Amino acid sequence: MNELLRGLIANLRGGIGLCRLKKLGPDNFHVSTDQLVLLVLTSIAFAIASGYLTNQPEPNFNVYAFTTEGFSVAALLLSTHIIARFIFNRPVAIALSVLLLSVSIIFTVIWRLVEFSIIDHISNTSAYQWIWGAYMAWLLVVYFWCIRTVNGSLALKVPLSFFAMLFTWILPVWYFAAGSSYWYPSETEPKEDAYAAYRDLNAERMLFSQSGLLNRALEELEPGRPGIVDIYFVGVGAYARQDVFLKETLFAKNLFDQRFDAQNRSMTLINHLSTYADSPLATSTNLEETFRYIGSIMNKDEDILVLYMTSHGSRNHEFSVSFWPLPLNDVTPAMLRKHLDDSGIKWRVVMISSCYSGGFVKPLMNDYSAIATAAASDRQSFGCSNENDFTYFGEALLKNQLQDEYSLPVAFSQAIEEIAARESREKLTASNPQVFIGDAISPVLDALSTDLQSHAQASLQCEGDANKGQKPLRATETGTYTWNTHTTRCRVER
Repeated sequence: MNELLRGLIANLRGGIGLCRLKKLGPDNFHVSTDQLVLLVLTSIAFAIASGYLTNQPEPNFNVYAFTTEGFSVAALLLSTHIIARFIFNRPVAIALSVLLLSVSIIFTVIWRLVEFSIIDHISNTSAYQWIWGAYMAWLLVVYFWCIRTVNGSLALKVPLSFFAMLFTWILPVWYFAAGSSYWYPSETEPKEDAYAAYRDLNAERMLFSQSGLLNRALEELEPGRPGIVDIYFVGVGAYARQDVFLKETLFAKNLFDQRFDAQNRSMTLINHLSTYADSPLATSTNLEETFRYIGSIMNKDEDILVLYMTSHGSRNHEFSVSFWPLPLNDVTPAMLRKHLDDSGIKWRVVMISSCYSGGFVKPLMNDYSAIATAAASDRQSFGCSNENDFTYFGEALLKNQLQDEYSLPVAFSQAIEEIAARESREKLTASNPQVFIGDAISPVLDALSTDLQSHAQASLQCEGDANKGQKPLRATETGTYTWNTHTTRCRVER
């Protein structure tokens, strides 16, 4: 027993020397299968003891760490066998394994000390990366030095063996077994179950309620008025787990109700825990039915559909539709084009706030459409955080532009400039929002913005006249000022 301990001490002393890149030889180590086993057990014992101390006050034992440790040892033995058999052509597998395990234990001790004295006291991510990078570079150099020590000199076999070890031991262990610890800290507070409310949902009832909810929402839409360009607004907030899409969709609806005369001709499809019981969900089926119904009540030759969609997006240009545990279909560009075409809606304004949303532009393009997307087909957009009220695209377009601007093309252009400036300030990769205005719809949108602006000015004049005590032309019950599109005369409502 004493002989085994003396051999272990000699091997660890030799490991310290190799970490200092001292020129040692195999005779400085005690090489045997007994020492190989003892080094493995020592490594495990140290990892268990140090992990226990660093995960106080209530450490929990992770039995599965033995599995990753076993994988690491097996990969090491396979790697050294390959090097000995095919590169060195002599029995050095055990010797190389002993040297590598000896330095690995020393490096583990060093990293634990660095963690305790430095890493746990810094919050700078860049500083941590530099320390970790320097540690790993030193480790690889010492592993290379171990192979050189076994060979006795720096020959071609040494770099060949190092690269063989890199791909048969170092990288596989790093990829499959890195980060496994024998201990992990107890949660100081019970972890909130983010999915608890979703697990309580009755998915079947939610799906079967959609027909009634959607029909009630559609029946509240008023038909188009002959001779008047009416806007029909549809807002789609499709990702239930983040509030930003709910907030942005509701803001957009209110904006178009108040400034673009879409009141009573606007609706939303939203996936969210706070709205699912009273409002139709954002699903591809509900979207299709909504388009079909609006197409049946609008004046197709003059009325305009304004569609605002906000959610996450994928690289293959799928607009995410998510409300777990419901199995909902994402919306693709081809699907959206088909739904619009089947509805018979002619004039279309489509705004999509999602990553990679530029992939929708080409499939939706025609002379009667205006399209604005938050990003190019190969770029991400920004702002999809739960604490935000808007995405970057929504804030620039809805909040900062369309609250003051009646021209949709002008608002699109100015929003793009605003987003580019913001991303530049924040050193983000440019999202490169996309805009397309069809030749036929361009003069229609220009006329609409002129009409809206003139009637907004007339409404202000009417309000001023009412405040001066002039007799109103007509009285109703809602208590707001409105205007008549044909005459630009207003009425004061009680």
